Amino acid sequence: MNLRTRINELASVIWNAFLKNKSLQFYVILLLMYVSQTIAFVYVLPVSSSLSFGDVLLMAFSDGMLILLPYIVLSSKLRWTFGVGIAIYTFWLLSNLWYSRTYFELMPLRSYFLFDNVSGVLIDSTIGSLQWVDWVIVLPIIIVVIVYYKYYKRVILQKNSLGVIVGVTMTIVVCLWYNIRRTYCDYNNRDPEGTFVENFYELTHDRWLWQKTCYPPFSEYYYRNGWVAYMWYNISHWSPEVKLTAEQETEINNFLKNSPAYSDNQFADGNIGKNLIFIVVESLSSWVIDYSIDGHEVTPTLNSFFNDSSSIAIRNAYAQVLSGRSSDGHFVYNTGILPCQTTQTAMKFGEVPYPSLAKALKQNGYKAYNVLSDDIAFWNQGTTSYSYGFDKTYQQSDYDPGEGTERIDLDKLILSSSVEFMVNDFEQPFYAMVVTISMHFPWAEVVDGTPEWLKSANLHDKTKSYLSITHQFDTRLNLFLQKLKEQGLYENSVIVIAGDHEGLCRGTSEMNKTTPIVILNSGHCVKCNDIVGIVDLYPTLLDIMGANQYPWKGVGYSLLRYPVVSAVTPKYDILGDITSPLAERQRKSWLVSHMIIASRYFEKHQVGQ
Repeated sequence: MNLRTRINELASVIWNAFLKNKSLQFYVILLLMYVSQTIAFVYVLPVSSSLSFGDVLLMAFSDGMLILLPYIVLSSKLRWTFGVGIAIYTFWLLSNLWYSRTYFELMPLRSYFLFDNVSGVLIDSTIGSLQWVDWVIVLPIIIVVIVYYKYYKRVILQKNSLGVIVGVTMTIVVCLWYNIRRTYCDYNNRDPEGTFVENFYELTHDRWLWQKTCYPPFSEYYYRNGWVAYMWYNISHWSPEVKLTAEQETEINNFLKNSPAYSDNQFADGNIGKNLIFIVVESLSSWVIDYSIDGHEVTPTLNSFFNDSSSIAIRNAYAQVLSGRSSDGHFVYNTGILPCQTTQTAMKFGEVPYPSLAKALKQNGYKAYNVLSDDIAFWNQGTTSYSYGFDKTYQQSDYDPGEGTERIDLDKLILSSSVEFMVNDFEQPFYAMVVTISMHFPWAEVVDGTPEWLKSANLHDKTKSYLSITHQFDTRLNLFLQKLKEQGLYENSVIVIAGDHEGLCRGTSEMNKTTPIVILNSGHCVKCNDIVGIVDLYPTLLDIMGANQYPWKGVGYSLLRYPVVSAVTPKYDILGDITSPLAERQRKSWLVSHMIIASRYFEKHQVGQ
């Protein structure tokens, strides 16, 4: 008997045994379901991955087999729990798919318990994130349910020792293969000294526990380690608070010691005593500036500031936000600190007494007011508003008559009410942060009043909707500025208009994740087309407002003092001029910011309080 015949006979024996073993058949069906769901998720997810199809397939089998371990080892009475595993995994896939379409990142596990964040905006965002392609996640479950009830429901899933041994062994083999493969990829990328075997333990340890000097986005951890490890990491790091080692304390102190230190107000140019009005625009992307359709400008008001001789106009401020998105943007602008890299700063560390722009100005006799676009409990804004030094906070119920104002119309109400507050309630000089909301995803439809040239534009529906709502905001911004002039507030105020983060991006490159920043009535004319970080606005405003007696200058650079031509992403990639002499400190600022936040540094070190 030749070898081929023996192989055919063995294959026939195995196949016949498989046909007789209903329990094994259903296990294979479940495994294929998990594998197909994982592959579909990775390729539909709007978060870039460098994994090859082979790596995705191996990750899918590894995770699927680990999830199905209870099906192998539990008794027949408990094997129904496979349904719980299916429900949890599918819910995670769908929720992260919808979340990532708004926030471009995976959803931290803690976010599932942020019940105060459940609002109309969140519900609208979720509904707006639904797409027909999502059925590729749900369809495998429907098939499994049909097959289960039709063929396998009444099958007695008998447990046998050999099946358990073989199943567990195969799971271990596949998982080891996957992890060795991922460690080998790290070895090739890092090119450490020594052989792969010599570096295997250290590289694997760093990959599972995450490098201590780097906190990349959650999606990268998922791609490098798989779902089971990702969930373990989230659970084991449920509390992101850290206790600094002596070395880390020294690292922070050295960073701050070598940070820019100045107290002159040479750039104030008569701004001391002026009001500071800061309009934080929801989801404003840089690419809309100077964007036109058939000769018609989408944002004529904003465009004018980039072309006049009396404004600071920054075209490409990289939105240095993470999973906190808008709350991260507010945090960076108010404190000059980059957000925490392992959790939402506002939710976990919102009560820390941060040094801030409001506190700096209050040393010059200012009052600080925060006009929110939603409820004070949303994203813990009541707590953070106090931490940032605001004297009074207004929420939606303070200006919305309660007649069910549509979100798309809220900006008009927010901006007009803000002027009334400034005239009737605010003590001058004041710092007012006014937060808009209408441009928040989803951009469901072309809004009323949209000009025909925009309605008929040959653009993707979502792009057209985004431009429509952006055009509406630009019009309302112009009316807001006119009202300030009518009330005599315009000339006596420095006015800042900045996006909290980017909105709809054309393409997926980091360069597209930028927002424009405009500063009016500062006495300076700067037209900056280079890439900068939003963290650089804080020290720039200290310069403009003559508040440099305040000791905390943030981790960024004043655009009036330094040649800022670069910004660093949370992945530590340099955007803009990679040869910039500031780039290395910009990289370091991410780690230092994380350690400062996660250790509650400012509870022990009262800087600028």
